Amino acid sequence: MLGKVVINTSNPLRRGETFNELVSSSATWNLVHGSSKELWNAGKAMAQALSQAKVVKAFNILWENYIVDPTMMGDGQHTIFVSGDDNGAKQVVANIICRMGFLSVDTGGIARSRNLEIMLDLWIKMFDGKTLFGFNFASPTPANNNICCEDTLST
Repeated sequence: MLGKVVINTSNPLRRGETFNELVSSSATWNLVHGSSKELWNAGKAMAQALSQAKVVKAFNILWENYIVDPTMMGDGQHTIFVSGDDNGAKQVVANIICRMGFLSVDTGGIARSRNLEIMLDLWIKMFDGKTLFGFNFASPTPANNNICCEDTLST
C-alpha cells in the first residue's frame, strides 16, 4: 500500500444493526462514539491502520443511486466533501469526483472525517424507509476550499 491513494467511504456504525433498525424512529444515535476522551473516527482509524497509504475520506454520505444518477437529487452541482492529510491524494480524489459530475470541497485533514461521519446520523434519521433522501450542499460560487479538476490527470 506504500504511497497508494485509498478512498475511505465507511462510517462507524454499530455492528449487527440492520438497515431497518438504523432508520427506525425509535433508534438512538447509531454511530460508534468511542471513549469519552476521543470520539471514534473511521477515517483516522483507517489512516492509522494503513500508515503507508494516503487515505482520503469521501463519498460516505452519498447514496449509491446518486452516484449513478446525480439528477435524482435535482438539478445543479452537488457537493462531495473530502478530508485527508495528503494534498496530492485529495487532488486525485477530487479529480475523480469532478469527472463524475460533482463538486469537491476540502474539509481539512483526516481528523475532520469524523465531522463527515456525524452527518450520516442525520441522513439516516431523515430517510423514511420509502423515499430516497440525500443532502445537496451547494454554493452559487465556488468556495475557497473547492478542489478543481485538473485536466492534465491521465485516465
